[in-house]
Amino acid sequence: SNFIPLLAITTISFTIHLIARYRALCIVGYSNDHIALVLDRSGSMLYYQDDSALSDALWTLYNTYESRTTPGYWRWNRRRGRWVWVEPQTEWVRKISYSEYQDATEYLYYRDYSNNVINQLADISQEMSDFAYDWQYASGAPRYSRWALLADGVDAFLDVLETTDQEERVSLVTFSSAASLDLNLQQTYDSIRNEVDAISPYGATAIGEGLETGLPPIISGNLARQFAAKTIVVLTDGIYNTGVHPDTAVSNIVGSNNVTIHTVTFTPGADQSMMQNVATAGGGKHYHADDGEGLIEIFEEIANNLPTILTE
Repeated sequence: SNFIPLLAITTISFTIHLIARYRALCIVGYSNDHIALVLDRSGSMLYYQDDSALSDALWTLYNTYESRTTPGYWRWNRRRGRWVWVEPQTEWVRKISYSEYQDATEYLYYRDYSNNVINQLADISQEMSDFAYDWQYASGAPRYSRWALLADGVDAFLDVLETTDQEERVSLVTFSSAASLDLNLQQTYDSIRNEVDAISPYGATAIGEGLETGLPPIISGNLARQFAAKTIVVLTDGIYNTGVHPDTAVSNIVGSNNVTIHTVTFTPGADQSMMQNVATAGGGKHYHADDGEGLIEIFEEIANNLPTILTE
Protein backbone atom coordinates (compact mmCIF):
# COMPACT_ATOMS: atom_id res chain seq x y z
CA SER A 1 0.00 0.00 0.00
CA ASN A 2 3.03 2.31 0.46
CA PHE A 3 4.49 1.41 -2.97
CA ILE A 4 2.49 3.88 -5.10
CA PRO A 5 3.13 6.99 -2.95
CA LEU A 6 6.82 6.09 -2.78
CA LEU A 7 6.97 5.70 -6.56
CA ALA A 8 5.25 9.06 -7.01
CA ILE A 9 7.71 10.79 -4.69
CA THR A 10 10.67 9.17 -6.47
CA THR A 11 9.30 10.24 -9.87
CA ILE A 12 8.82 13.83 -8.71
CA SER A 13 12.32 13.97 -7.23
CA PHE A 14 13.84 12.60 -10.45
CA THR A 15 11.90 15.12 -12.53
CA ILE A 16 13.05 18.03 -10.36
CA HIS A 17 16.63 16.78 -10.64
CA LEU A 18 16.40 16.68 -14.45
CA ILE A 19 14.93 20.19 -14.57
CA ALA A 20 17.71 21.49 -12.29
CA ARG A 21 20.36 19.82 -14.44
CA TYR A 22 18.83 21.30 -17.58
CA ARG A 23 18.72 24.79 -16.09
CA ALA A 24 22.33 24.46 -14.94
CA LEU A 25 23.45 23.48 -18.43
CA CYS A 26 21.57 26.42 -19.93
CA ILE A 27 23.03 28.76 -17.32
CA VAL A 28 26.62 27.70 -17.95
CA GLY A 29 26.14 27.92 -21.70
CA TYR A 30 25.24 31.60 -21.50
CA SER A 31 27.80 32.77 -18.92
CA ASN A 32 29.50 36.06 -19.67
CA ASP A 33 31.13 39.13 -18.18
CA HIS A 34 30.48 42.78 -18.99
CA ILE A 35 33.61 44.93 -18.86
CA ALA A 36 33.96 48.67 -19.29
CA LEU A 37 37.47 49.74 -20.26
CA VAL A 38 37.81 53.33 -19.01
CA LEU A 39 41.00 54.86 -20.40
CA ASP A 40 42.77 58.14 -19.75
CA ARG A 41 43.25 60.03 -23.04
CA SER A 42 44.46 63.26 -21.42
CA GLY A 43 47.33 65.16 -23.01
CA SER A 44 49.99 63.59 -20.81
CA MET A 45 49.33 60.24 -22.50
CA LEU A 46 51.27 61.67 -25.45
CA TYR A 47 54.42 61.88 -23.34
CA TYR A 48 57.26 59.43 -23.70
CA GLN A 49 56.67 56.46 -21.36
CA ASP A 50 59.22 57.90 -18.90
CA ASP A 51 59.27 61.62 -19.59
CA SER A 52 61.79 62.34 -16.84
CA ALA A 53 64.24 59.89 -18.41
CA LEU A 54 63.82 61.64 -21.77
CA SER A 55 64.41 65.03 -20.12
CA ASP A 56 67.56 63.67 -18.47
CA ALA A 57 68.80 62.37 -21.81
CA LEU A 58 68.25 65.76 -23.46
CA TRP A 59 70.06 67.50 -20.59
CA THR A 60 72.97 65.09 -20.98
CA LEU A 61 73.19 65.83 -24.70
CA TYR A 62 73.14 69.57 -24.05
CA ASN A 63 76.00 69.26 -21.55
CA THR A 64 78.12 66.92 -23.68
CA TYR A 65 80.65 68.35 -26.14
CA GLU A 66 81.95 66.79 -29.30
CA SER A 67 84.53 67.88 -31.84
CA ARG A 68 83.23 69.05 -35.16
CA THR A 69 85.43 69.85 -38.10
CA THR A 70 84.42 72.44 -40.63
CA PRO A 71 85.79 71.30 -44.01
CA GLY A 72 88.30 73.46 -45.81
CA TYR A 73 87.16 75.62 -48.68
CA TRP A 74 88.33 78.19 -51.23
CA ARG A 75 87.43 81.81 -50.57
CA TRP A 76 87.86 84.84 -52.80
CA ASN A 77 90.19 87.41 -51.26
CA ARG A 78 89.29 90.79 -52.73
CA ARG A 79 92.33 92.55 -51.27
CA ARG A 80 94.70 90.08 -52.87
CA GLY A 81 92.58 89.66 -55.92
CA ARG A 82 92.77 85.86 -55.88
CA TRP A 83 91.31 82.69 -54.38
CA VAL A 84 92.80 81.55 -51.07
CA TRP A 85 92.45 78.22 -49.28
CA VAL A 86 90.88 78.23 -45.82
CA GLU A 87 92.13 75.33 -43.72
CA PRO A 88 89.65 72.93 -42.02
CA GLN A 89 88.66 74.15 -38.56
CA THR A 90 88.06 71.87 -35.57
CA GLU A 91 86.08 73.09 -32.59
CA TRP A 92 84.31 71.64 -29.55
CA VAL A 93 80.55 72.21 -29.53
CA ARG A 94 77.57 70.96 -27.56
CA LYS A 95 75.85 67.92 -29.04
CA ILE A 96 72.59 69.86 -29.08
CA SER A 97 72.27 73.61 -28.86
CA TYR A 98 70.45 75.51 -26.14
CA SER A 99 67.60 76.36 -28.51
CA GLU A 100 67.28 72.68 -29.51
CA TYR A 101 67.19 71.71 -25.83
CA GLN A 102 64.54 74.33 -25.10
CA ASP A 103 62.37 73.27 -28.04
CA ALA A 104 62.56 69.59 -27.05
CA THR A 105 61.56 70.24 -23.43
CA GLU A 106 58.80 72.78 -24.08
CA TYR A 107 55.26 72.42 -22.71
CA LEU A 108 53.67 69.31 -24.17
CA TYR A 109 51.89 70.61 -27.26
CA TYR A 110 54.73 72.96 -28.30
CA ARG A 111 57.61 70.52 -28.31
CA ASP A 112 59.84 70.30 -31.33
CA TYR A 113 62.57 67.78 -32.06
CA SER A 114 65.19 68.75 -34.64
CA ASN A 115 66.82 66.13 -36.85
CA ASN A 116 70.01 66.61 -34.86
CA VAL A 117 68.20 65.89 -31.58
CA ILE A 118 66.56 62.80 -33.08
CA ASN A 119 69.93 61.48 -34.30
CA GLN A 120 71.73 62.27 -31.05
CA LEU A 121 69.05 60.54 -28.96
CA ALA A 122 69.72 57.31 -30.85
CA ASP A 123 73.13 57.12 -29.14
CA ILE A 124 71.35 57.02 -25.76
CA SER A 125 68.13 55.16 -26.56
CA GLN A 126 66.70 54.03 -29.88
CA GLU A 127 63.21 54.09 -28.32
CA MET A 128 63.62 57.75 -27.39
CA SER A 129 64.83 58.51 -30.90
CA ASP A 130 61.86 56.67 -32.46
CA PHE A 131 59.48 58.55 -30.17
CA ALA A 132 60.98 61.91 -31.13
CA TYR A 133 60.88 61.04 -34.83
CA ASP A 134 57.20 60.05 -34.68
CA TRP A 135 56.38 63.15 -32.65
CA GLN A 136 57.90 65.29 -35.35
CA TYR A 137 56.81 63.50 -38.49
CA ALA A 138 54.08 60.88 -37.87
CA SER A 139 50.37 61.27 -37.21
CA GLY A 140 48.72 59.84 -34.11
CA ALA A 141 50.40 58.86 -30.86
CA PRO A 142 54.18 58.34 -31.23
CA ARG A 143 55.82 54.98 -30.69
CA TYR A 144 56.72 54.45 -27.03
CA SER A 145 54.32 57.18 -25.95
CA ARG A 146 52.12 56.28 -23.01
CA TRP A 147 49.09 55.97 -25.28
CA ALA A 148 50.90 53.65 -27.71
CA LEU A 149 51.95 51.42 -24.81
CA LEU A 150 48.39 51.53 -23.46
CA ALA A 151 47.16 50.35 -26.87
CA ASP A 152 49.54 47.38 -26.59
CA GLY A 153 48.14 46.62 -23.13
CA VAL A 154 44.54 46.78 -24.35
CA ASP A 155 45.46 44.50 -27.25
CA ALA A 156 46.95 41.96 -24.83
CA PHE A 157 43.82 42.19 -22.65
CA LEU A 158 41.55 41.48 -25.61
CA ASP A 159 43.82 38.68 -26.84
CA VAL A 160 43.29 36.86 -23.53
CA LEU A 161 39.52 37.36 -23.63
CA GLU A 162 39.41 35.85 -27.11
CA THR A 163 40.83 32.58 -25.73
CA THR A 164 38.41 32.12 -22.80
CA ASP A 165 35.31 29.91 -22.71
CA GLN A 166 33.18 32.79 -21.43
CA GLU A 167 31.43 35.32 -23.63
CA GLU A 168 32.91 38.59 -22.40
CA ARG A 169 31.39 41.77 -23.76
CA VAL A 170 33.54 44.88 -23.63
CA SER A 171 32.70 48.58 -23.93
CA LEU A 172 35.15 51.45 -24.38
CA VAL A 173 35.06 54.76 -22.51
CA THR A 174 37.80 57.40 -22.67
CA PHE A 175 38.23 60.59 -20.69
CA SER A 176 40.26 63.79 -20.76
CA SER A 177 38.60 67.11 -19.85
CA ALA A 178 35.32 65.18 -20.22
CA ALA A 179 34.40 61.55 -20.78
CA SER A 180 32.84 59.86 -23.79
CA LEU A 181 31.31 56.45 -24.51
CA ASP A 182 33.29 55.50 -27.61
CA LEU A 183 31.87 52.00 -28.06
CA ASN A 184 28.98 50.18 -26.41
CA LEU A 185 29.35 46.52 -25.44
CA GLN A 186 31.11 44.56 -28.16
CA GLN A 187 31.12 40.78 -28.60
CA THR A 188 34.12 40.92 -30.95
CA TYR A 189 37.01 43.26 -30.30
CA ASP A 190 38.58 44.54 -33.52
CA SER A 191 36.43 47.67 -33.37
CA ILE A 192 37.86 48.41 -29.90
CA ARG A 193 41.43 47.96 -31.14
CA ASN A 194 40.78 50.25 -34.10
CA GLU A 195 39.14 52.91 -31.93
CA VAL A 196 42.05 52.96 -29.46
CA ASP A 197 44.57 53.22 -32.31
CA ALA A 198 42.70 56.20 -33.80
CA ILE A 199 42.56 58.30 -30.61
CA SER A 200 44.85 61.32 -30.18
CA PRO A 201 45.17 62.23 -26.48
CA TYR A 202 44.48 65.81 -25.43
CA GLY A 203 43.14 67.74 -22.45
CA ALA A 204 42.78 67.39 -18.67
CA THR A 205 42.10 64.35 -16.44
CA ALA A 206 38.44 63.83 -15.45
CA ILE A 207 38.78 60.41 -13.81
CA GLY A 208 35.47 60.66 -11.96
CA GLU A 209 33.50 61.38 -15.12
CA GLY A 210 35.24 58.46 -16.80
CA LEU A 211 34.06 56.14 -14.04
CA GLU A 212 30.49 57.42 -14.19
CA THR A 213 30.39 57.10 -17.99
CA GLY A 214 31.65 53.53 -17.77
CA LEU A 215 28.63 52.33 -15.76
CA PRO A 216 25.60 52.65 -18.12
CA PRO A 217 26.87 50.46 -20.99
CA ILE A 218 27.48 47.46 -18.70
CA ILE A 219 24.25 47.93 -16.73
CA SER A 220 21.66 48.84 -19.32
CA GLY A 221 23.41 49.36 -22.63
CA ASN A 222 23.13 47.49 -25.88
CA LEU A 223 23.77 43.73 -25.35
CA ALA A 224 23.79 44.14 -21.55
CA ARG A 225 22.57 41.06 -19.64
CA GLN A 226 20.97 41.33 -16.23
CA PHE A 227 22.95 38.63 -14.44
CA ALA A 228 26.38 39.14 -16.00
CA ALA A 229 29.32 40.06 -13.78
CA LYS A 230 29.93 43.80 -14.15
CA THR A 231 33.51 45.09 -14.07
CA ILE A 232 35.05 48.51 -14.68
CA VAL A 233 38.79 48.71 -15.43
CA VAL A 234 40.04 52.30 -15.25
CA LEU A 235 43.56 53.39 -16.21
CA THR A 236 45.27 56.75 -15.69
CA ASP A 237 48.82 58.04 -15.94
CA GLY A 238 48.18 61.15 -13.91
CA ILE A 239 46.28 63.00 -11.24
CA TYR A 240 42.58 63.91 -11.18
CA ASN A 241 42.30 67.63 -11.94
CA THR A 242 38.79 68.34 -13.22
CA GLY A 243 35.17 67.24 -12.90
CA VAL A 244 33.61 65.05 -10.21
CA HIS A 245 36.06 63.62 -7.69
CA PRO A 246 36.82 59.90 -8.23
CA ASP A 247 35.90 59.10 -4.61
CA THR A 248 32.45 60.59 -5.16
CA ALA A 249 32.02 58.77 -8.46
CA VAL A 250 32.91 55.33 -7.07
CA SER A 251 30.64 55.89 -4.07
CA ASN A 252 27.72 56.67 -6.38
CA ILE A 253 28.46 53.62 -8.54
CA VAL A 254 28.82 50.93 -5.89
CA GLY A 255 26.08 52.36 -3.70
CA SER A 256 23.32 51.03 -5.95
CA ASN A 257 25.07 48.66 -8.39
CA ASN A 258 26.83 45.30 -8.11
CA VAL A 259 29.98 46.40 -9.91
CA THR A 260 33.66 45.61 -9.33
CA ILE A 261 36.17 48.38 -10.09
CA HIS A 262 39.83 47.65 -10.80
CA THR A 263 42.27 50.55 -11.15
CA VAL A 264 45.56 50.73 -13.05
CA THR A 265 48.11 53.52 -12.68
CA PHE A 266 50.84 53.93 -15.26
CA THR A 267 54.20 55.75 -14.89
CA PRO A 268 55.69 57.09 -11.63
CA GLY A 269 53.73 60.37 -11.72
CA ALA A 270 50.28 58.77 -11.35
CA ASP A 271 48.32 59.23 -8.13
CA GLN A 272 48.61 55.65 -6.85
CA SER A 273 47.16 56.44 -3.43
CA MET A 274 43.91 57.86 -4.76
CA MET A 275 43.42 55.06 -7.28
CA GLN A 276 44.11 52.49 -4.57
CA ASN A 277 41.24 54.07 -2.62
CA VAL A 278 38.99 53.83 -5.67
CA ALA A 279 39.80 50.14 -6.12
CA THR A 280 39.21 49.40 -2.44
CA ALA A 281 35.85 51.18 -2.46
CA GLY A 282 34.94 49.37 -5.69
CA GLY A 283 35.77 45.94 -4.28
CA GLY A 284 38.54 45.49 -6.82
CA LYS A 285 42.31 45.55 -7.00
CA HIS A 286 44.81 48.30 -7.73
CA TYR A 287 47.69 47.68 -10.11
CA HIS A 288 50.68 49.85 -11.01
CA ALA A 289 53.13 49.73 -13.91
CA ASP A 290 56.14 51.94 -14.56
CA ASP A 291 56.67 50.76 -18.14
CA GLY A 292 54.98 49.16 -21.11
CA GLU A 293 55.99 45.58 -20.30
CA GLY A 294 54.52 45.89 -16.83
CA LEU A 295 51.31 47.32 -18.27
CA ILE A 296 50.87 44.36 -20.62
CA GLU A 297 51.38 41.94 -17.72
CA ILE A 298 48.75 43.76 -15.67
CA PHE A 299 46.14 43.71 -18.43
CA GLU A 300 46.76 40.00 -18.99
CA GLU A 301 46.40 39.31 -15.27
CA ILE A 302 43.11 41.20 -15.06
CA ALA A 303 41.74 39.39 -18.12
CA ASN A 304 42.75 36.00 -16.71
CA ASN A 305 41.08 36.69 -13.36
CA LEU A 306 37.74 38.16 -14.37
CA PRO A 307 34.84 36.53 -12.47
CA THR A 308 32.93 33.67 -14.05
CA ILE A 309 29.27 34.04 -13.13
CA LEU A 310 26.34 31.78 -13.95
CA THR A 311 23.69 33.72 -15.81
CA GLU A 312 20.27 33.00 -17.26
